[in-house]
Amino acid sequence: MRALAVAHIRKSSNIYDLVERAAARHGIPRLHLWQGVAKALTDRQLMTLNSVSERLVGGPTLAEWLVGFRFSVDRYNDPNNGGRARILKQILVYEVDFERWLRRANRLPRGPRRGTTGFQDADRRLLPKMRKLIETGQARSPYSAGLLLVDRGLIPGNATRETKAKRLSRLYRLEAVPAETF
Repeated sequence: MRALAVAHIRKSSNIYDLVERAAARHGIPRLHLWQGVAKALTDRQLMTLNSVSERLVGGPTLAEWLVGFRFSVDRYNDPNNGGRARILKQILVYEVDFERWLRRANRLPRGPRRGTTGFQDADRRLLPKMRKLIETGQARSPYSAGLLLVDRGLIPGNATRETKAKRLSRLYRLEAVPAETF
């Protein structure tokens, strides 16, 4: 019976550690995430376990400090400068509430991270060969260079010959040449 009661206890953590870990884990720029958290705390979308009327060591109340903190990060001041991190480590929130806010506020994408799957890395290695084919006159365009590389069996994938060449030529135009060339 006692174990069941313990399972329903919500785990809390300080806002500083939650934000820093979330920024690293999800690849969100730290300052951007701090700006969102400061807005959520002042707008009461993310509730603190500390009382907002509580005074901070003879200074302003937590609510007043959070308003000043929000203005500070909105001016792109890093929370690690000026002793703000010390105060942020004292502000507690439930981890579940923070994660729920993070998902809602940042619309984190589902699935694998962009660029970690597919053929983009393999295709990128072929870009110098495409450039050489075009410069030597063996191919007149990125698409025709892609067709030549498909015929040589260098482009991975199960797509049709034309689709592989189109995929490779699109990447070539995006990364290997200035936009005004084609």
